[in-house]
Parts: sequence; C-alpha cells; structure tokens
Amino acid sequence: MNALTDQLFNASPHKLARDWSALKKLVGEAVDREDHPEAFRLLKALGYIGYRYNFLDKFVDTEADALILRLTEQIQPPVSAVQVHEDRVVFYDYFLLENRGFTQQYIDQIIKNDVELLFITLADERDLNEDNAIIRTLRGYRKASVYVVPYQLPKAEQVRLMTQEILRFAPSKWFNHNIPYDILPVCVAFALKNTGIRSYFLNISDHAFFLGRDAFDFFIDFRIYGHQLNALLRGIDRSRLLVIPTPPYLTPETYTTFEGFPVETTGKVIGFSGGMVYKIIDKDNTFLHLIKTVLDENPDFLFLFANVFGDSLLRDFIKKHGLENRFILIGNRRDINEVYKRIDIYINTYPFSGSLMMQYAIQHQKPVLSLSDAELVFVRMDKLFDKEWDNKFIITDREKFVRIAGKLINDKQYRDDYARELADGIDTTETFAQKFAALLNNEYRQQPVDLHSFEINTEAVANFHINMDNIFFKEYLYLKNAFFPGQNKLQKAIGTRLPLILLKITGKVKKQTYGPTILRYN
Repeated sequence: MNALTDQLFNASPHKLARDWSALKKLVGEAVDREDHPEAFRLLKALGYIGYRYNFLDKFVDTEADALILRLTEQIQPPVSAVQVHEDRVVFYDYFLLENRGFTQQYIDQIIKNDVELLFITLADERDLNEDNAIIRTLRGYRKASVYVVPYQLPKAEQVRLMTQEILRFAPSKWFNHNIPYDILPVCVAFALKNTGIRSYFLNISDHAFFLGRDAFDFFIDFRIYGHQLNALLRGIDRSRLLVIPTPPYLTPETYTTFEGFPVETTGKVIGFSGGMVYKIIDKDNTFLHLIKTVLDENPDFLFLFANVFGDSLLRDFIKKHGLENRFILIGNRRDINEVYKRIDIYINTYPFSGSLMMQYAIQHQKPVLSLSDAELVFVRMDKLFDKEWDNKFIITDREKFVRIAGKLINDKQYRDDYARELADGIDTTETFAQKFAALLNNEYRQQPVDLHSFEINTEAVANFHINMDNIFFKEYLYLKNAFFPGQNKLQKAIGTRLPLILLKITGKVKKQTYGPTILRYN
C-alpha cells in the first residue's frame, strides 16, 4: 500500500477514539428509540472494536455497560430473588469447541463433584452429536441437560429465553465462557443481578477488553496478569476477583487416536508450534525467519505447524525458501495430545504467545522455547505460569533464541533437563481441581495477591494490537463500512468485501432456522 491507502485503511489511536465515541452515540440513540436489533448490532461492533484494538487504557467503558443495562431493562422486566439450589450450576459456552479455552476442564470438575448441570450454548443444533467430545461427555453424565439458544431469533428474544431457562433451573451459580463481544450473556447477567444466582465471568482473554464489567458478580482469572489488570485498571473490587490457574484439557485416550504426520519423521528432532496465524505475523515476519534460520543451521531438525487459517501466506513463505520437506503444515488437530507425545521441542508463537499450546507442552514434559517482547508482559511465559524463572527461559534476544534452539536440537540430555526444569513445581491440574471444588462447595477463599509485581504497558499493548490489524487483519475500514451510516458508497467504490469474522459480527451470514432445543440426559 502507498501512503494514501495506508491513511485510508489503517487504524490509529486517534481514529479509534473518534470512532468509538461516534459508535457509542449511535448505540445510545438506538436504545433511546428502543430499536433493539440495531442496538445489539452496534454493541457487538463496539465490543469487537474494543477487543480487536485494546486501545482503551483502562480496558473498560462504564458508559457502554450502562447502555447494555438500559437495553436489558427494556427487554426483561426486573427479577426478584429466587430460591436457588446449591447443588445446581449453569455453564454458558459460546464456542462448543474441543481442546479450546476452558469448557472441558470446568465440565469435568462439575461432573467429578456430582453437581447438576445445565449447559447452555449458541451452537448450531447440528453440532450436538457424538462427534463432539463436549457433547459426548454431557450425554454420559446423568445430571446434565443441554439448552440451545436458537440462532435465528432476535437477540432480545434470546435474552428472554436464556434468562427464563436459568430461572427455571434456579442454580446457585452460573459460569460464562464467551467471546469478549458476545452481548447476550452480559444482558442475562444484568437481568439476574438481584436473583441470588451468582454469575462468574471466566476471563479467558485476560489481556483484552470486554464488555460487562458491571454485569457479572465475580471474575475468574487463570493467572495473576488478568487479576492485576482487573484490579488496577478495570477497577474491579478485589472481593469480586478469583484466581484459579486452569490447565489445558488432556483428552482421554479412548476419545482420540493419532492421525499421523504427512512426512516421515524417523531420525528427526521434531519441533512443533501452532495456532491462529496472526500470532506469528509482524512487519518483519520474525517468527518465520527464525524458524528458517534454525532449520538452516540444524539439518536433522523438522518443524511442524498446526495452522488455523493462513495457508496461502505460510505456503508462499515455505515455497519461496525451499522448505517444503522440512517446514510442514499439519492444520488444526483434534488429536493435539497425541501430537505432543510425538514431538521433541515446542516453539512458542511470536509476537503473540500461544498460552494454551504452551501449557500443553509443559503438561507433556516438553521443552518450550519462547521469544518474548520485553514491552508485552502478557505474552511472557513466566507471567502465564505465575512462576519466577531465571533468564535462561525468558528470551528477548534473537541470537540467544537461535543458539538455545541449536542446543535443544543437538543435545538430548540438555533437552530433557530443560523440560524438567520448566515443569518443576507446575501442577495446575491439581490446583484447579482443588480451587474449583472449593468454589462449588462455597468454601473458596482468595489468597492475597501482590498487585505491583509487574507493570502493564498499556500503550505498548494498544500499539501491538493496532499494528497487528494494520499488517495482517486489515479490518479497520471494513468495520467502518459495516457499522457507520453512509459508508456503503465508499465500500462499493473501493471494492472491499467483509472478512468472514466480520460477516458473522454484522449478521450477514445466514444460518439454518431451528426452534428452541433442550436435551435432558437425566
């Protein structure tokens, strides 16, 4: 792009602040005239922009939360206190995805504690089959029910249905596992505020903006970073903050079999990484060039990447540098635990850390090689695991990264010792089980947390996310076209098309029509 098109397409802190105010004003006008479909559409856009760019220095907007409260009050009449059942909980899951986030970890512990469960999801009814490990687990539990909120219904009706279903079930607690721009559970949390049903927000994207600070009763962070950001920046009272370290989900072996690798690996040292491709993109393609350097210097090294999207970008790089037989794309793997059993080294994504993938590596006693940006605390692995490691593991120098990669590849004893040192003292599986069981039994007590253990550079965080969009996603102009009046002519003139994720946000993807679905397994 030349300077003129950069100015048109690219986001900047000034543009985002201006557009945020304008968009919030449009939300207020929609709420004033009780145009609920438009209010929901614009609020989702507001949440997405906040999440994508993270440019609000406090990661919160109380005015936006107040607008959601007003919208909720128009839709759902106030609900007074209800008689709750202490042995019942609700789990709302936006994703219904295996081996992603925290859904399976929480469900497993709910089952182990013999608690009655209502599982609520927005997923397509066609996903409710035995091929999905989450559904398979729920169907095998005699105290589980599943409620599907219909996709095609207006958002206002979804709020009413979900609220009524939770009230009918009357749990003591409900847990929210969603994307930061999903407005439905925020409205439901506001609607249930005075019922005695306690709401818990699982802060799975703890580095990012989300709507609903004032809606939920409690916030569960999986590490100290999110706890500190919630307390010091979002201004949430510490009595509402819990820290429950959460492990990756290790799929039972009876559920998955190894799908194989596309190349022969005998006699090779296997490096592995993976995730959404945006996590390895910066202006210099630093991660890709580091992998190329390591491959060039170590002929017995083979690198596998479990990519989610980005095939053409990665294949172009691989072909350009003649790495077709050594830099191998294996796609999104449902057998992820089986993959980890067969690799030698996990290489963390850069500049955006893959926190869950790193946890899998630690669980499987694999060495983790991770390059970090000194300005971005949230991507450092010592902050992910809340563990003080020496500088051997915290690498900010690229030459050091390549040097340690060579030692890990060529010295098995060094590789084993490295992995053992990393895993020493990390037992999030047992900690999670104990703390969540205590919460379910109303016995949880949060231990004091040092809130000044590190500094969060909010300017660096904002610049990181804005640059990521300008380099890779390039969504800024699309967002303007989709959500601001009078932009359609501009969109037609420049011939732009909305990316899939924005089609979903703007509601332009047609979904098959289903009625309300509730499956009782008990």
